[in-house]
Amino acid sequence: MKSILYLLILILSITTQTKSCTIISVKNASTSLIGSNYDLSKAHIKEFGDMYSWTSPAKNNKYGAIYLSFKPSLYSATSGLNEKGLYYDWASLNESSTKPYDKNKPTYFGFLPYKIMEECSTTEEAIEIVKKYNWGIESQGGHMMIADCNGNSAVFEWLKGELVILKGDKNQIITNTPLAYCEKNYNKCWRLSKAHKMLDGISVSEESLQKTLKSVAQKDDIETLVSRIIDLKKREITMYYQRNFDVPVVIRLDDELKKGLHYECIPSLFNENNTNCSSEHKMEFYYDEDWKEIPTSKKALYVRKITSDPNSTELIVKDYFFKSKKIQYEAKYENYDAIILNRQNGIVVWYYENGKKSRESEFLNNKPNGKSTLWNEAGEIKNESVYDNCVLISEVDHSK
Repeated sequence: MKSILYLLILILSITTQTKSCTIISVKNASTSLIGSNYDLSKAHIKEFGDMYSWTSPAKNNKYGAIYLSFKPSLYSATSGLNEKGLYYDWASLNESSTKPYDKNKPTYFGFLPYKIMEECSTTEEAIEIVKKYNWGIESQGGHMMIADCNGNSAVFEWLKGELVILKGDKNQIITNTPLAYCEKNYNKCWRLSKAHKMLDGISVSEESLQKTLKSVAQKDDIETLVSRIIDLKKREITMYYQRNFDVPVVIRLDDELKKGLHYECIPSLFNENNTNCSSEHKMEFYYDEDWKEIPTSKKALYVRKITSDPNSTELIVKDYFFKSKKIQYEAKYENYDAIILNRQNGIVVWYYENGKKSRESEFLNNKPNGKSTLWNEAGEIKNESVYDNCVLISEVDHSK
């Protein structure tokens, strides 16, 4: 649970910028396209750095997907595209949009869009997931669009304590005003109004979508960092950086999934010399003394690195003491939500900064199950115990 609070802070920091981001869904009988401008204030660009993508291959009968975030964070993917051509994205919202709590529904304590990407292939399936759960991780101030390769889209808004789902049989566009109040809010956002005027009544094409994104891109206090056109049928992403629509970079999801788990800083794809990009494209995340995720390494006491296990579908997590670069923790997890929730299975090991083990325990469904050993900093065994589904069976205390 140690990173859930940071996720809330990060999403709030994105969704409270009331002039940020434009997301467009257009479709016809043969094509389903998404257009998106990702906008961020100069202050937040300085704080969070640039934009990143990371690819999660299929595992354990879960779909593979590629994600985009405003910083290298496992807990802040603002959009995703899975191998079935299903897509989700967020935009900030001026209206209060606290999600309601229904005592008759289960609460999902992970990041629900990950579950949608891993388990759903259509917009209708995603709708059922959203309707089924209370959100364990709140994300006030935003609304979400989901679209599939069959041309079906929906916008999810949480207004006045109610979930509003607006299905799109034509073009759907969201900026920073509720789509549910479209008639009275249509002209409140110039990007929303202009995008509709440019797209309504014309044929669906990447060219028309690119022209629209270019016309609503921003460059003053709020800056458009990345623009993308996603062909959901082809699972192909055409990306533009900092409003330069003459230099596209094409990413094919099928090719990216073959590379396994990997991570890219967006400017590096355009050969941009950007100091915010890590020189090594790894899944690395920084934490402070309270184990809260932070955007940069400036105040980091710990760093987390995530890799794929070559011998299984699990993810390997290793935490290090930032200054000494000595290992602090290592474990394997089923998926990203399991990491967010710290849902432990198998052998988990903790270390002192001198490199010696402090604890090694076996877990099953996040409960001690099997042998557990504690050491002191000199490497001497302090305690040995055995658990059966969290019930202590035997214990030997060597400290006495």
